[in-house]
Amino acid sequence: MKRGQSKESESKSYMLSLSDVFEVTFIQTTKYHSKGEMKEVSLPVAIQFINDNKVDMTDEILSVIKEKGMESLVNDKKLLKDKK
Repeated sequence: MKRGQSKESESKSYMLSLSDVFEVTFIQTTKYHSKGEMKEVSLPVAIQFINDNKVDMTDEILSVIKEKGMESLVNDKKLLKDKK
C-alpha cells in the first residue's frame, strides 16, 4: 500500500515552540482529569482538547491561533469569534 502523496502547495506547516504552555481548565471529567482541574499544556494539545470539548477556548489560546494562522485546525468555527 502506498502512502498518499500531498503536493507541496497543499501541505501546511506551522512554526511554533512546544515549550510554550497554556493553562486550561477542564469542563468535563475525563479518564485522567477531573472537572475544574487546571493543567498547563502545549498549543497542539490545547487545540485537541478544545476540539474534543474537554476545555474552553481562552483568549490567550485564541490570539495565538489567529497569530499563527491555525484557524483551520479548530473544528468549531464559532469558537474563533472574538470573545466579548
